[in-house]
Amino acid sequence: MSEIFVCRHGQTDMNLHGILQGRTDTKLNDEGRRQAVEAGDFMRKNGILIDEVLTSPLSRAVESAEIMTGIPRENFTFEHALIERGFGEWEGKSINELPEKEQLIYKETTEAIELPGAETIDELIIRVQKYLTRLKSFSLLRGRNILLSTHGAVIHAIKCILYEIPREMFWSFSIRNCEILKMDTDKMTLVTVFPGFKGRTG
Repeated sequence: MSEIFVCRHGQTDMNLHGILQGRTDTKLNDEGRRQAVEAGDFMRKNGILIDEVLTSPLSRAVESAEIMTGIPRENFTFEHALIERGFGEWEGKSINELPEKEQLIYKETTEAIELPGAETIDELIIRVQKYLTRLKSFSLLRGRNILLSTHGAVIHAIKCILYEIPREMFWSFSIRNCEILKMDTDKMTLVTVFPGFKGRTG
């Protein structure tokens, strides 16, 4: 029987400094690599063996999965549906640089504080919902353990979909760097198995 695990990438410098990185293709910093090593050690010690990696194409997700699983990236399946939420005109800016109202981007989800050109929360949820539906039909899932290597906002969306958490509560929980969760799309659950490391989303 297949098991599906979901992880968020390790820390980047933009995470560290509170910058909206979105789809900017950043790499892990030294701390992020250390986090990925520790997460991988946890997986091996607890018998979590991964057969297939489905990953966001962004470097921070790819490198995290490579370190955690020991599987070379040449064997990964790259999934654009797992890419981070785009932040439009404000991508690459510090949260503190945003207008006062928009600084609530990680606290509230009303359309009134959506950033210009950004993927909206509703668009993100629809994208992830379509992917989860498609994931169930993947032939490679049969009898194989899968790791989805992705980003904070995507995991927020997955959890909201599985637990039917209302849009207004989208940011009511945190997803840490290198947090690993076990997903069951039949039972509609997403349970943390490795707590990861405190950090900002993105």
